[in-house]
Amino acid sequence: MDKNIKTLVSSNEEIEEKLSAAQLEDSMKEETETAQDLAKEYVNLEREKTKIDERLEDFKLEHQEIFDTIEAILEEKKVLEEQQNEIKSKLLDKISEKFELLGYSFVKVITEVKRSFNTKKFYEDHQPTSRLYKKYVTETSVEPYIRITKLKNRKSK
Repeated sequence: MDKNIKTLVSSNEEIEEKLSAAQLEDSMKEETETAQDLAKEYVNLEREKTKIDERLEDFKLEHQEIFDTIEAILEEKKVLEEQQNEIKSKLLDKISEKFELLGYSFVKVITEVKRSFNTKKFYEDHQPTSRLYKKYVTETSVEPYIRITKLKNRKSK
């Protein structure tokens, strides 16, 4: 009887080992299939991207004149902005007080120290406590600059 029990236990262990091996093989097969499915999906998306890139190139070629015009306009704007920045630099030396001209306000903003509080970092590190404020205050020196603002239309009374 002991021999029969040992045989049954041995057979049971063999069955469990075979079952475990089969489950491992199935699991590996599922992982391989999943990886292959993902790879196929990636390739399909890449093909769709390529088609979109081709459509975009075709559109650009078809409307090249429009793109060239936009590019030229943007270049003109860039040149004007560079000229404005040069004038702002010159104005910085000339302005002593605020004035208004042609619907714009011109103000010289002098060097100042800008303070900002890093609230996100503060709350990550500590509960809100005022004595820790200075640890989280940053100061930045701001160079003088010209603030030019277009004035709103004023109605006559």
